Amino acid sequence: MRSLRLAGLAIALSLAAAGCGDDVQTDYSTQNRGEFFAACTAPLSDRTLVTRICSCVFETSQKEIPYERFVEIENAIIADPASPLPPDIAEIMATCILDEAEL
Repeated sequence: MRSLRLAGLAIALSLAAAGCGDDVQTDYSTQNRGEFFAACTAPLSDRTLVTRICSCVFETSQKEIPYERFVEIENAIIADPASPLPPDIAEIMATCILDEAEL
């Protein structure tokens, strides 16, 4: 669970870095995807499984969570990394872990 928390924090930090700049981003981008995968897979050892889980989380989030909410989640994780994940993203993560790990 600590690894998933670290992955969540790494994801949030990568998204925060991607958000720096003059233009206001209003939708998911290829850069978001690349940085998400880099951060999501970094702290865990089974790269194949982790990549499948991260892909599921990103793609499901993209479909189900408006970008503005995704940014709110990111900011909440940055502000308090020890706090529980918001229910909307926690549910997506749990579902993806169960599905991809075939639990």
